[in-house]
Amino acid sequence: MLSGLYLASLTRKKRLIKYQSDTIYNQKHAVLFKQSNSLSCPICSCQDSALHILSGCQHPIIRNMVTERHNIAGKLITKAISTTLVKVPLDPVLYPQMWAVTSIICKIFKCL
Repeated sequence: MLSGLYLASLTRKKRLIKYQSDTIYNQKHAVLFKQSNSLSCPICSCQDSALHILSGCQHPIIRNMVTERHNIAGKLITKAISTTLVKVPLDPVLYPQMWAVTSIICKIFKCL
């Protein structure tokens, strides 16, 4: 039996492959398969594409979904940075600029 984490990872990989190979179903494909007459997005009436579906649609509900996805990614990156900075101390003599940035970030996250 596959674990939930593996399935989620597998779903993301499939979505990424579909995006890279331009096989995410959109209006272009609907017209190609004679399921629609219009190439525009059915929600906001802009030109539809995989990029439009993933981040370009200006409909308020879709914009909120994109913003939420962005915020989750930002939180994950912040968490990774804050935990990594505590585990990997930098030598201030060898890396003075990185040390300055690290110390500022650590003060923000109170990890020093």
